[in-house]
Amino acid sequence: MLASAALLALSGGCAGHRDPALAVVNWFEPLDGGRDQVSPYFANLYALSLVRHGLGAGEVRGYVAWYLDHLNYPDRHGLTGTIDDMVVRPGGRLERTGRYDSVDGYAGTFLLLLDEWEQSGGDRALLEANRARIQDVAWLLLRLQDPDGLVRALPDANARYLMDNCEAYAGLLAYDALSRRLGWDTGPRHRIAAEDVREAVLVRLSDGPGRRFHWADAGGVPHRSDWDVFYPDALAQLFPILYGVVDARSELAQHLWREFAQRYDPRAGQPVSAVQRAIIDLTRERVTP
Repeated sequence: MLASAALLALSGGCAGHRDPALAVVNWFEPLDGGRDQVSPYFANLYALSLVRHGLGAGEVRGYVAWYLDHLNYPDRHGLTGTIDDMVVRPGGRLERTGRYDSVDGYAGTFLLLLDEWEQSGGDRALLEANRARIQDVAWLLLRLQDPDGLVRALPDANARYLMDNCEAYAGLLAYDALSRRLGWDTGPRHRIAAEDVREAVLVRLSDGPGRRFHWADAGGVPHRSDWDVFYPDALAQLFPILYGVVDARSELAQHLWREFAQRYDPRAGQPVSAVQRAIIDLTRERVTP
């Protein structure tokens, strides 16, 4: 999930929040409205959008350093490289909640951010200094990948989500590309794991007769998607297109987009959140010549 240029224009930019995570979030969700929680997952997406639009260079660098400094070593499950959601205390101080919504989505989007940030001129010295931590984040996706190729959202649950697996696929490829550019000898295992994720999404999460994807699989039991249910069912159909699991020029991608847009296009007045609109707008950009 990424934020669009239109959303950036509406936000008005950063209002000088000192905490690096709050500084990034404030570009998109002004914090003077009483916001009391910050998800690093959404902050990853906001920072990635800033990178793509050439904005907030200082805030993005500060956020990358902040994220790496707030990784769990270990968390309550014994995992290293995860990160908790944060609660906003008086004065803008962030405090760990001790929980997170997912491991795979947070890790995948952060790796995407690092890859694009480095390519846009991001601080290589900061990345080199945190090589071990970044490798720990990438390891999480390998750790949570099941033998059938899908990645679990949490270590203590068997749910594998379409959205998260598309993010894991893109994150694994991003880490592979980043590590090769930086000369880190990590071998092909992340690239191989990414292809396994892609194959599993196309086979295990595909609802062939309906020409759509299951929004989740739990313990081998698929959760079929209903076009009349916006979230997660219908919105999830955009993720294989947005993250490259499905070629945006393919007939399948065009079909999924048409089915979604005729029901939920925000330009026709359909109510969606700012982040959801960004997902829709970016997918439109990919499927529209």
